[in-house]
Amino acid sequence: MRDGALGTEQLKIEVEWKPFQLNPPMPREGMNRREYRTRKFGSWEHSRMLDAQVRAAGAEVGIRFAHDKIERTPNTLASHQLIWLAGHYGRQDAVVEARQATRDPFLQPILDLAVPRMVFDRTLLVGDAAFIPRPHTAASTSKAAANAIALGETIRASSGDLDTALGKWESAQLTLGQRLEAQGRMLGNRSQFS
Repeated sequence: MRDGALGTEQLKIEVEWKPFQLNPPMPREGMNRREYRTRKFGSWEHSRMLDAQVRAAGAEVGIRFAHDKIERTPNTLASHQLIWLAGHYGRQDAVVEARQATRDPFLQPILDLAVPRMVFDRTLLVGDAAFIPRPHTAASTSKAAANAIALGETIRASSGDLDTALGKWESAQLTLGQRLEAQGRMLGNRSQFS
């Protein structure tokens, strides 16, 4: 832009990334690219013709596309959510720059899982089947062991009343799982985007 074209004031330009998901119905794990593109464009041959047009247009401006190396069409929802969340912390540019600088980006969604019950007659949920706290707690393996050890101790102390033992065990283990889940959320919220 020529000097003075907009007057003498300095312009401050801020970019706000607006994630847009092209394929909302895409399965979470993505799809085989050939299968997806055949469904979308009617045939694999038509899809390849479109790829050839994109390759030709890219070549004119120095961009080399290698569509033949793409095996899966991903679900990009987690990436969109990350960019949206980063915007709340003023970190969108950093996240987008990191993504663009990463040859093979890997995003790991972090989910919390908590069950309201762990005992179902004589079937028990233990370890990650019952609670998956965030990785910040570093508790998955030890939680499964703690569930098993507590089960053995509670049954031994039950004087043969298995139903009472399972009720006591479940109550204590639900409390443990809920505490780990709360601690994981607290640690995650404190350590992310700060």
